[in-house]
Amino acid sequence: SDEWEDPTAADALLERVRVRHRLPLDYPAAVLAEVTGVATARPRRGSGVRRDLRTLTTFTIDSPSSRDLDDALSVYPADGDGGIRVCVHIADVATHVRPGTALDAEARRAATSVYLPGWTRPMLPPQLSEDALSLVPGADRDALTVEMRVSTDGSVTAADVYASRIRSDTRLSYEDAAAALAGATPAGISPEVLDALRWLRTAGARLGVQRLRRGGVEARRVEPDLTVEVVEGEAAQVAAKPSNPANLLIERLMVAANESVAGWLVDRGLPGVFRVHPAPGPEAAAALEAYCAASGYHPGFGADLTPLDLAALSAQLDAAADDTATAVWDVLLGFLGRASYTPQAGSHFGLASDGYLHFTSPIRRYADLAVHRVIHTFLDGGREAGDYPTTQALEELCAHINTAARTASQAENQMRKSLWLAELAAAAPDTAYPARVTGVGAKGVFVTLDGSRVSGMVSVRELSGRGWAVTADGLALADAAGHRLGYGDVVTVRITSADVESGQLELALDGPRTPAAPRRTPSARSSAPRRRAPAKPH
Repeated sequence: SDEWEDPTAADALLERVRVRHRLPLDYPAAVLAEVTGVATARPRRGSGVRRDLRTLTTFTIDSPSSRDLDDALSVYPADGDGGIRVCVHIADVATHVRPGTALDAEARRAATSVYLPGWTRPMLPPQLSEDALSLVPGADRDALTVEMRVSTDGSVTAADVYASRIRSDTRLSYEDAAAALAGATPAGISPEVLDALRWLRTAGARLGVQRLRRGGVEARRVEPDLTVEVVEGEAAQVAAKPSNPANLLIERLMVAANESVAGWLVDRGLPGVFRVHPAPGPEAAAALEAYCAASGYHPGFGADLTPLDLAALSAQLDAAADDTATAVWDVLLGFLGRASYTPQAGSHFGLASDGYLHFTSPIRRYADLAVHRVIHTFLDGGREAGDYPTTQALEELCAHINTAARTASQAENQMRKSLWLAELAAAAPDTAYPARVTGVGAKGVFVTLDGSRVSGMVSVRELSGRGWAVTADGLALADAAGHRLGYGDVVTVRITSADVESGQLELALDGPRTPAAPRRTPSARSSAPRRRAPAKPH
């Protein structure tokens, strides 16, 4: 077809990414043969001790395009001491997807749902992930509920986990929830839901205050101004939707639920699949400070970077909210690195959490499903070590899902960059793009285009002058005449080569090929970071 003859066609790009990362289109026949039975089967365990919460006002908040609704919310008004009880209900996938089945084997193999522009590959077949297990309004659903008491100072003073039966009253979009909290009256929001939403806002605000005390960053990242999506088989630029207060509310509640379940497991001496994020070492703190200084910020880190240091820098970047701050955010998150799954409970530096795991998305992540199974075993009376997975089995599982999570992330990043490069390649050859330097290496500097946040390299071959080399402080390239080009510099570039399939983007400075004039840069205690790809620490 014409699409396949055009290597930049969205469908062709998607197929290349899918094949490269070995992402299957379909599910094995044995899996599909089990789906109908699983979707219609009665619960085989735990139903006798489930708490019936179907009369409790319950609702979901998610994006309008989401189909796999795995979390719902309820809340009890403040008690005499001001404590608010928040219930986070999570789809009880473990009751229906059983070990030893073809369905479970395929879910474990995939380990995560994959979301690419124009294509989604759910971990569980759509008949389950989007229907039978999804917490859709008006349907009775099995759930695991974590009930947390949020005190007036924002601490969670009590938490319990139990099997439940729920019925969602309504589905809200983030935009509808934010509008309702701002005083509007979107259609379909009952007085009971609105009242519950307001109590949840108070609980979320309290959790936010507590987060400020301990440091770290909110579980979110700055998004580009523009993104490229696939619309009717073609790539199209669309304005990125900004985060709103409802997004932040849900993130705070989900983080609190994940922390509470981690503590619940540890308190009972139970195994689990935990999410850990180590603190950067002293060299990392020095290198990050050097980069920030070159970009106009003085974080003043000590010998070791702490969560409170991170929170203070985050506040400065949020207040600025300009292209420089955005570039610093990208480098900061990439420099902090990814969190990982492990059987050993540990701290999460990025969230300033003593213990963390993933519990809230078992439809989308196998790690959450594994945690749910441990909880079910305990609720069903399991008290012997032999009732639970061995440490070796959990180590093997964690290694597998870490690899699968990286693969999914790499596929998404490659697809988005390829779509952007296809758009950029179609522009006039002399188009100039504002950008800023976000990386330095011996072969050139890496720059990130404003707006799209696509990164590419300006090779030393594209620079006039001789003897370009990395400076002693690692912050810039300098030539024999003292001209410098380094971290934080604002430049204008044009595209010299855009390889859509590989994602490689080569750039040149627009105008003079030699930076305008030498400049002094702040001294640094160590070399600047070389890692450029942003990563989500949570």
